[in-house]
Amino acid sequence: MVEVSVLSANYNNGEFLEDYFENILNYTVIPKEIVFIDDGSTDSSLDFIKSKYKDLDLLKLIKLHENIGFANALNKSIDQVTSKYIMRLDPDDFIAEKKVEMQYNYLLKNTNIGFAGTNVLYYHHQKKKVIWRSNVPLFNERVDGLPVNTKIVVE
Repeated sequence: MVEVSVLSANYNNGEFLEDYFENILNYTVIPKEIVFIDDGSTDSSLDFIKSKYKDLDLLKLIKLHENIGFANALNKSIDQVTSKYIMRLDPDDFIAEKKVEMQYNYLLKNTNIGFAGTNVLYYHHQKKKVIWRSNVPLFNERVDGLPVNTKIVVE
């Protein structure tokens, strides 16, 4: 386990939750915890999690009784995070199995870096194809407030 907390807010993403949890459990390093806040879902999200992942020790499941909105739910749950590093992940996201390991090691070696991110592929699950690719700069020439040539992205 590494000193990383996965922080996720969920609202009616039940159809993605098995892939979400299995993706995390198949990383090359396992995060210390998953802080998962359910933002008043009306689908079967909570039932699924409670039946399939009830014994997952690294899961901190927080249930809100009403929907307060994505950002508010994340803000409400961030004080439950106990790791040095936070990785934001949505229930319908899928990340490469080495991403956590690579970013964690990079941040440990480069203590002057405040955050790390990656480029992403946008996948349309109904069309079963990639529909767009982001183009985040590898260096910060286009990121305000950081010294020029500070590396901010690990790919």
